Amino acid sequence: MTTDSQHRLRVGDEYEVAIQDLTHDGRGTGRPLSQDDLGKTLLVSRCAPGDHLRVRVGKISRNKIFAEPLQVITAGPDRIEPPCIHWTEGCGGCSWQQLSYTAQLHAKAEIVKSSLKDLKGFGDLNIDPIVPADPTWFYRNKMEFTFNALGGLGLHLPGNWRSVIPITDCRLESNLAMRIVTTVRAFTENHQISTWNPDSGGGLLHELMIRHGQAGKETMVAFITSSGSFPEANALASKITQLDESIVAVLHGARASNQRGSQVSSTKLLAGRKAIIEQVGGLRFNIGLETFFQTNSMQAERMLEIVAREVRIKRTSSPISNLVLDVFCGIGFFALGLAEYAETVIGIDIIEASTIAARENAELNRVKNALFYTGDARHALPPILEQHGRPDIVVLDPPRSGAGGKVMRRLARAAPQRIVYVSCNPVTLASDLRELEPLGYKLTRVQPIDLFPQTHHVETIATADRLEETPAMLATGPIDIT
Repeated sequence: MTTDSQHRLRVGDEYEVAIQDLTHDGRGTGRPLSQDDLGKTLLVSRCAPGDHLRVRVGKISRNKIFAEPLQVITAGPDRIEPPCIHWTEGCGGCSWQQLSYTAQLHAKAEIVKSSLKDLKGFGDLNIDPIVPADPTWFYRNKMEFTFNALGGLGLHLPGNWRSVIPITDCRLESNLAMRIVTTVRAFTENHQISTWNPDSGGGLLHELMIRHGQAGKETMVAFITSSGSFPEANALASKITQLDESIVAVLHGARASNQRGSQVSSTKLLAGRKAIIEQVGGLRFNIGLETFFQTNSMQAERMLEIVAREVRIKRTSSPISNLVLDVFCGIGFFALGLAEYAETVIGIDIIEASTIAARENAELNRVKNALFYTGDARHALPPILEQHGRPDIVVLDPPRSGAGGKVMRRLARAAPQRIVYVSCNPVTLASDLRELEPLGYKLTRVQPIDLFPQTHHVETIATADRLEETPAMLATGPIDIT
């Protein structure tokens, strides 16, 4: 049904719209035509600023209308032809292929600026030009492909975990990854191995994970399954290792339950080693099945260089900090990369496997001045700071949900000279930075960096400096960060 200006929009209605801008979640904004709905925000996926589109309404909430494009009536100036054969099928792997890369960078910088615009003093701050990625294709070092009884082996539709598009070509990871996917798909079909069914929750195979070290040139392949028997695992592993000599690790990770997304409860080595080695910034890192590591190794090195710059350029004459604190440290990526600029660097992470890996990576790189503690930052900070004293620099790289107000306030009350915040979500970055200003900190630098070309995701490195004239920040004696 086609709408006119006389009735309220309904799901399934179609109409024309001009796209004005892009939001932080990658959708385009436009103005709906219905007079009754002018107060709602219209969000259209897979579009470009300046597009004149015919769209279909898919969902209506209290304040928003979500629509999908049906036809490009007039293309905006930044729209290009997506090169991927699966883009028109709605693949959720990357949603900005329709934008020129120059337009992607501009949009990401504007997303960061828009998210931080309400912070006090931000209007006086110039954002550094966004650091572009190179290359912009075949950059990911990790991909997870889903087995689905209703759709084969591939990637999800955006926001739809029931549906899978069988992938035969993907420009995000290496060409080897596609050879692995093709081989695994043929093997599982020939051997009639059951795959996860979104209706029943049954089926053995859940995901195929492929990691490829961009500098280390080593590849890991892992099959994530339910807890059932997998008698074909060794034969499949043998088939995989014959594809390329870079495949040095093949693993089977089993979940305790059939629930998609649940934790892997046991891991079995099928061939080679349990980890691959990636090299970034002159450091080597062991990357295991469940290790978190930045998915773009080349941009991760540039990001480490930026953070190191912010640690080195301090308002003191000493080239070395007494103590650098790395919160949400993971496997020690920043902590080990910054160790040469500190007498002591301390990493904190809530996941014990991460801190164990961080200690192993410190030993692998012969870093002697790094300590790692396991714990929730909200509770681990007080005893660590009581033992080691006030940090000179704090670096934090929290998950997309952010660090949270309690962690930010505790860090600020520890009174480091500088806080360097690495964020993958500009919305939660803004919320967390807002906690620092009342406690004597000023935002002094914002550096966006693109780690995820062809998507709306953007990393931001924000630097906040302590205002020396703030009396509360100059207190001596025991640290009170409660």
